[in-house]
Amino acid sequence: MEKILIVDDVKTQRLNYERIAKKALTDCQIFLADNGKQALKIVNNETDISLVILDINFSTLPENQIISSDPHREGYIIAHQLRKINPDLQIIMTTCFDELEEPFVIRLEDSPKDIEQKIKLAMRLAQLERENKELRKLLQQGMKIENVNIVGKSEALIKILNDAKRAAMESDTEPILILGERGTGKELLAKFIHYQSARRNKPFITISCPTVQDTLVESILFGSEPGVFTGATKRLGRLEDADGGILFFDEIGDMKPAMQTKLLRVLDGLGFERVGGKKTIKPDIRFIFATNQDLKAKIEKGEFRADFYDRLGALHLNIPPLRKRKEDIPLLITHFLNELTKDGDKLKKLSPELMELFVNYDWSGNVRMLERHVRGMAIMSSNEILDVNDLSENIKKELQVHHANEDKFWMIDKEFSCFPEADKINLINLFAGSEDIVSREEVKNALGLGDTATNDRIQLLIKLGLIKKYLRNYKKTDYFEEYCKWLCRNERNENQFLTK
Repeated sequence: MEKILIVDDVKTQRLNYERIAKKALTDCQIFLADNGKQALKIVNNETDISLVILDINFSTLPENQIISSDPHREGYIIAHQLRKINPDLQIIMTTCFDELEEPFVIRLEDSPKDIEQKIKLAMRLAQLERENKELRKLLQQGMKIENVNIVGKSEALIKILNDAKRAAMESDTEPILILGERGTGKELLAKFIHYQSARRNKPFITISCPTVQDTLVESILFGSEPGVFTGATKRLGRLEDADGGILFFDEIGDMKPAMQTKLLRVLDGLGFERVGGKKTIKPDIRFIFATNQDLKAKIEKGEFRADFYDRLGALHLNIPPLRKRKEDIPLLITHFLNELTKDGDKLKKLSPELMELFVNYDWSGNVRMLERHVRGMAIMSSNEILDVNDLSENIKKELQVHHANEDKFWMIDKEFSCFPEADKINLINLFAGSEDIVSREEVKNALGLGDTATNDRIQLLIKLGLIKKYLRNYKKTDYFEEYCKWLCRNERNENQFLTK
């Protein structure tokens, strides 16, 4: 329940604001005060008051009840004292003058509806401030290990971190394969493993497979001896640099099969020779590999060696995408904004509307994409409360369209609820699996129902815009494809529907 304090020396005004506040917020507790001393006492006792509606002019009060030297500007002094007690208080000042510069002001000419809207907005900001405080507290209690800061509280993230910790502590040599979409933080998880392991004081060396030229990869990995090529000197490779520690291969799916063959010997404990050298070197290394690709599909295409895949280890860690841990999004946003806040500056926040858009968006680029947009918006905007208008036009349109589609897709699910869940699954999979048209007989067979029941379900699909008539048959629409993607992204439906 929200708590509001109304401070005004005129009783009719206090009661008027009380009536409007109760209409604006159905579940609230209201405290009334006719002077500053009384208001300060209430806020000291009721520490969870979120909003104060405060008049400026207290000229009807006797001198012994005034805390300033000017009763016409008494409200300023009261506001200052209230914020000393609770800096997070939202205060709406009431005045009949225009010179007042405050975030929220109720003026003489404001209608009850205007006042109601200002109360709602001020309360939303109070709630946002409260949430940010809680998020900052969680961040301070977050999982920070030396220079690795993992932000989140979702069950999915906690599980992967617990699995990673177990892999780090229970084994010191077994290779680890980290799987996850781009931008999910695979290298961060690898560093988390490093600092949890017995090798934490030894090197952590990274090789980004997509960025290494084919002609240089061998010398970069294994090093080279003097005279191998013109001007060459003795050079240690990444394998020797990582001796005693961890060697992390980012995007191992991009490593060429020829190089995989040479690395196989090292994984089998047979060691390697520097380019141009004859001495076999056997470093003490733990390997961690990461990829966003389907390695088994690459094996079928002949782009990845099956024997090399087998050596990548039995320890596979799959980082969930951001859309599967949406409760981490507010925490991540607060973390990114915190990093940008300079000493003495007030922490920027997202408006409730923008936060809702961000939480409901799928973020195909995951944490990295979210960070890019939050940082860009915070740097370019001078506003303390960031809203939709602070977004770049392309992401603004994408977020709003996505949000609108989310609402539509949930409505489709609601419409489907009048039929058994099995019918929905069978229908969606039938059309998802078809390349072109679907006959009425195929629909009937998929459902195992009679003509009338089949027709009812077909008509619902047409009404929802998922399929359309095509001669005497049926064809899925583009909208069906979007709905299908949404279904497959929805964790509840993850394994029930076909993906194309």
